[in-house]
Amino acid sequence: MQEIQYGVSRLAEGRKIDEVIKLLKGIPCGAKPTSCPDQLAIALEEIKTQI
Repeated sequence: MQEIQYGVSRLAEGRKIDEVIKLLKGIPCGAKPTSCPDQLAIALEEIKTQI
């Protein structure tokens, strides 16, 4: 799981929040409807509503 976190952080590094959301939102994980990247996008959307 740690490898996924490094990959996602590398994708997000230096990008604006909206760009990261667009890049990661909707990525599935096999037969699951969501994934670690998708969950990050969802969390970022929630954070945007609070700032």
